[in-house]
Amino acid sequence: MLDTSMAASLIDARLQAHHAAQFATAAGISYLTHQADDGHTNLEWLPELGALASHVIPAPSPFRIALRITDLTLLIVDARGVTTSSFALDGRTVEDAAAWLRARLNDLGADGRRYTLTRH
Repeated sequence: MLDTSMAASLIDARLQAHHAAQFATAAGISYLTHQADDGHTNLEWLPELGALASHVIPAPSPFRIALRITDLTLLIVDARGVTTSSFALDGRTVEDAAAWLRARLNDLGADGRRYTLTRH
């Protein structure tokens, strides 16, 4: 059963997770065809990784961007669901994370310059 008396103490954690998840939703905005219902930005729960993940992004090495919730770590996951790279967000800036992602995306054959955190 959910203890609603603890809700206020979880506000900061919920906001941090929400903001961190935007790195994964940006994959859909940056690389997938826009859908009127924003389905290209939705995330899938990957229980084996404890992470929310983008759709698979087609590239020479297809990938997903995921966020492991327990420790707010960004993951690059291959099309089979195997983590190939990780980046802990604790103590890092948005710019640090975006630069790390762009470099990894270039490594996978995607144009890292297309990765944007700008929302439509």
